[in-house]
Amino acid sequence: WLNVLPPAYKKSRVSLAFEEEIVYSRLMKKMRIYAEAFRENGMKKIFLPIVFLIMTIFFTSSFSARYTDEVTIMLVQEKLNSENYECGTPDGIMGNNTSQAIFNYQKDHGLTANGMVTEELIEELGLKELLEEDTTEDTSEAQQTEAADATESNGTYNLLIIGSDRRSSGWYGNSDVIVLMTINPKAEAIFMVSFMRDLYADIPGYGVHKINYSYEAAGPEKLEETLISNFGVHIDNYVAVDWSSTAQIIDMFGGVDIEIKDYEINNLNGLISDVCVNLGLDAYNYYLYSSGMQHLNGVQAVAYSRIRYVGNNDYERTQRQRSVLSSLINTVSSGDKTELMKNAVEILKLTDHDLSMTDIVKLAGMYFSARDYTLITDRVPYDDLYYSQNEMLVPSQPATNERLLGEIYATEKADES
Repeated sequence: WLNVLPPAYKKSRVSLAFEEEIVYSRLMKKMRIYAEAFRENGMKKIFLPIVFLIMTIFFTSSFSARYTDEVTIMLVQEKLNSENYECGTPDGIMGNNTSQAIFNYQKDHGLTANGMVTEELIEELGLKELLEEDTTEDTSEAQQTEAADATESNGTYNLLIIGSDRRSSGWYGNSDVIVLMTINPKAEAIFMVSFMRDLYADIPGYGVHKINYSYEAAGPEKLEETLISNFGVHIDNYVAVDWSSTAQIIDMFGGVDIEIKDYEINNLNGLISDVCVNLGLDAYNYYLYSSGMQHLNGVQAVAYSRIRYVGNNDYERTQRQRSVLSSLINTVSSGDKTELMKNAVEILKLTDHDLSMTDIVKLAGMYFSARDYTLITDRVPYDDLYYSQNEMLVPSQPATNERLLGEIYATEKADES
C-alpha cells in the first residue's frame, strides 16, 4: 500500500489533480495484478484484494472534498503556523513544508492523514464559515452587473486615479495611490475612495497578492480589472501619474493648501529630498520649517502624499493623498470651463490614460455641473470590515462590496456624515 501511494507531503508544487491521476493509475494497475492473482489462485488470495479494495475506497473518499485554491491554502497555512505546525511563509502553494505540516496535524488530531487540504481539515481548523463567507465569485458578478446598471441609470461616472513611484520608463512602479473618484448626480456628491496598497486581492492571472502588485505586474488595465473583479465596481476611465507629472499638474493649478502637523515636518523634508534627487532639483528650495496651514507646491505636495512612517502609517497616508486631491479639486472648481479644458489637454500629455477627447469634454461638463456637490472621502478596507494577515489587509466579503457600492451608487442626496 505504501508503495502504491507516494505521500503527498513528499511532493513539491505538484497539482493535486495531477497527483490524483497518478494515484488512480497506480491503484488500477495494482487492482489488475490482484485480479489476475485471484483468477489463478482462487479463494486463497481473496483476502488481499478485499483489503485492498476497502483501502482504495477509504483513500479515494479523501479526494471527494478537497480544496486547492490559493486563498484556502493560504488560510490553512496561516492557521497551522499559529498552532506551531510550521508551513513557512503562507504563499498559497502546496509545497513540502505545507503538506508535511498538514499530515502531522491530521495525524495528531485523528483525521485522515493524507497531507491534503480536505473538508475534514477545514472544519477541524475552524475555517469553514470564513471560507463560505469569502466564496463571492457569483456575488461579484452580480455586483458588477448591478454597478453597470447603476452607472447607466444614475449617470454615475467613475475615474480611477493611480499614482506610482515610477523612477524610470522601464517599469510601471508601485501604485501607492489608488483612488476611485465617483461623480454621482443623484446623490449630488463626489466620492473619493482610497484602496490601500496592502489590500488583499485575487489578481486575475496572478493569484493572491497585495493589490498594488497588479499595477507593478501589468499596468493600469490589470489594476482596473482587479478592482472590478474583487469589488464589483464599474470603472469608466483611468488616469495614471508619477512623481514628476503629479508635481507639474499641481503647479499648473498654483499649488494646494494643506494643514501640516508638527510630527510630519522632519519626515516631510526627508521625502522632499528624495523627490528632488529623482527629479534633479535642489531640495533646499523646497524644505518646510513650520507646521500649520501651508501652501504647497507640486514637489512639496508629492512628498507630503508619501509620508508613511509617522502618525497612523499607511492609513494616514491615504488620508493625506485624499487631502491633496480634495484641495486640488477645490482649486479647479474656482476656475472657468475654458481654462479647465485648456489645462485638461496639457494634463493628459503628462499622464497615462484611456480618455478620448469625447470623454474629456463629457467629464469637464459633468465636473462643472458638480462644483456644488458634497465631497465625501473614504477608504477600503473599512475600519470594522477587515483583518490583517501576512502583512495584507483582508476585507470582509461581501459586506465590503455592499457598503462600497451602496455609497458610491446612492440614489438619495448625500451628506458628509
